[in-house]
Amino acid sequence: MACLISFFTKLRHFFRRVLLRSVGIAALLCVLAIIIFTSLVFFKPHSTPLKVKEQVWRVAAIRAQKGSYQPTVVLYGKVESPRETRLESAVSATVDKVSVRDGQMVKRGQLLLALDPREAQWALTQREAEVKDLTAQLKLEKNRFESDKKSLEHEKELVKLAEIQVGRHQQLVNKKVGSQADLDNSRRDLQQQQLAFVTRQKAVSDHEARLIQLEAQLARALAMRDRAQLDLDRTQVKAPYDGRITKLNVATGNRVQQGEVLIELYDINDIELRVPVPIRYVNSVRQSLRDSQLMQAQALIDQQPVTLRLERLAGKVSQGRSGVDALMRVVQGGKDLELGRTVEIILKLSSLKDVYAVPASAVYRTDTVYIVDGQQRLHNIKIEKVGSITSANGQHQEIIRSKAIKPGDLIVTTYLANARNGMKVEVNDYKSTSGLKAKPDVTQ
Repeated sequence: MACLISFFTKLRHFFRRVLLRSVGIAALLCVLAIIIFTSLVFFKPHSTPLKVKEQVWRVAAIRAQKGSYQPTVVLYGKVESPRETRLESAVSATVDKVSVRDGQMVKRGQLLLALDPREAQWALTQREAEVKDLTAQLKLEKNRFESDKKSLEHEKELVKLAEIQVGRHQQLVNKKVGSQADLDNSRRDLQQQQLAFVTRQKAVSDHEARLIQLEAQLARALAMRDRAQLDLDRTQVKAPYDGRITKLNVATGNRVQQGEVLIELYDINDIELRVPVPIRYVNSVRQSLRDSQLMQAQALIDQQPVTLRLERLAGKVSQGRSGVDALMRVVQGGKDLELGRTVEIILKLSSLKDVYAVPASAVYRTDTVYIVDGQQRLHNIKIEKVGSITSANGQHQEIIRSKAIKPGDLIVTTYLANARNGMKVEVNDYKSTSGLKAKPDVTQ
């Protein structure tokens, strides 16, 4: 037992010595680590930072110079005609012949389509018979009137004779030498003669009313006859002007009703373009119309030049649009234009003063240009595009206006995709001011 207690006591002292030794080693390691870290921080090398040079972009530029220009603007119009006609059938008939085809050019008075004329001819014959009948009645009425006038004089004389006869019989009866029966017979004859006279007199007085009535009936019959003749003539459908067929709605043998559309065509000598004009150009166009200035436009259609003239502005703004439609008449060429076709035109605007001409590459987002200041840095300027021109060397240039631009300012003509205010640039001596690529001068 004593041996066991002695063993455990020795074992406890052994573990105590080991633990004390481990703590000492750990403390020593911590102190050593702190010393090493402090030395590294204190003795670390100091490097000089690299300086990055600012990026400089080579660009082309032009000097701003005010001038007077007649700008042009590219617009797109739709071909239409104010004389687009839909020829309708005047009668109910069968189509006898079709002489044209869709898209065909026709001359004024040319036969386009023929309807069966027999039904219209029958109607005309009936109307002519009515006219003849009423003409005869009118002639009879005039003859009757002349006869009644002559008969009225005789009737008047007969009345006088009957009155004399009654007076004679009355005297005989008064003298008691005549019979009462003879007196009554003479009175009856007088009354009958007076009645005949009144009837004849009424016939004469009613002549004018009967004549007016017959003349009105004859006028109505003549109008119906003329209408029937017109319907007969309209069975021959002819071109009302030099035009082009746009649609053929019937074929030979079709039965058509009155008012049914047969053919559609338009006048090739009266063609217009409906051109939507952006709102920024409307005032210029309207002022030119007020001042009676001639505004022309050019177009190249199927490799053929077409000249147009501004006629008027539309009286109504189309739904969903902010601009106004301009109506331009084709004055030269373009007779083969199809209705509904979209055409690109170049409209010449009125001459403008105190404006600048710059290459198209100088304009950003349609309303901004960049100028170069004295420190060779960019500054954006808001501008108003008022049109475009083509220079003598064929270069497309935009006409701009801005109070912020002064004559002599350097306007950048090289397009910079990342252009911004304050960007450092270097203006080079490139003669060409369009289509240049921006290149960085120094990049580090």
